[in-house]
Amino acid sequence: MTPRDWFALGVRLFGVWMLIRAAAYIASFVDLKLGLTPIPFSGGGNPTGYLLYATFDLALAALFLLWTRKLVNWTYGEDPANKAVAPGDSE
Repeated sequence: MTPRDWFALGVRLFGVWMLIRAAAYIASFVDLKLGLTPIPFSGGGNPTGYLLYATFDLALAALFLLWTRKLVNWTYGEDPANKAVAPGDSE
């Protein structure tokens, strides 16, 4: 595998990690809303802040998982293996 491939794999794995973090924030929100655990904040706090974190993590996960190729091309430049050869051009 080339460094380009490793970078693409890392971007995708980071996207999966962001999905897992978002699921944990949503689970924490549901847990606090259902009253299964007491609110850990001093002064009462508002558990809906977890939804804000989950939203940002889901947005970043979508960016990293859906646009991996664009991020890799932006970082490394266009992949020479994917460039089409114009008619009449010879390598």
